[in-house]
Amino acid sequence: LPRQKLSVQELSKRLSIPEQQTILIIKNLKKKLKLHRDKTRKIPRDIKLLSGMNGLALAAFSRGAQYDKSLVNSGQKLSEFLTSLWNGKKLRRSKANNKPGTLYEYASVSWGLLKWGIAANDNNAKKIGQEIAKTAWEKFYKNNTWIENPDSLLPQGTQQAHIADSALVSAEALLLEASYL
Repeated sequence: LPRQKLSVQELSKRLSIPEQQTILIIKNLKKKLKLHRDKTRKIPRDIKLLSGMNGLALAAFSRGAQYDKSLVNSGQKLSEFLTSLWNGKKLRRSKANNKPGTLYEYASVSWGLLKWGIAANDNNAKKIGQEIAKTAWEKFYKNNTWIENPDSLLPQGTQQAHIADSALVSAEALLLEASYL
């Protein structure tokens, strides 16, 4: 929305109208501009629903639900969504396709489900979180190195002794914490 360059007092003086009337006019103009913007600009909805980011979000819900009970319903739905991506052997990256998850997806989903399981006393979330963590260790940690994506186009994938944190906490740190919850 456009910025208001003049104060309400200055604008009222210039228009020779009371300040309350100026405030009402500004509110109405902002409302009209927003309605017009909403009609002409549609922001596309993200439908990928990636498991990794939603695992992190579920961990945040588990913490927030301790202080705001209105978050419990959303957290439960997110937990159900994440558990639906697990078939007992493989975690899918998203609902949109059948691609297997990477180390980051396994680590963040297991961590989020375990955090949620503890916070919401949800035994199913805890059980599946533990299964995913166990599978992640078996699938991604071999010969004292991490393989972040075994389906990499690079021969033998990229192997690292440790995975450093970046803007996000590392998959290694998430999986280590999940293993001790």
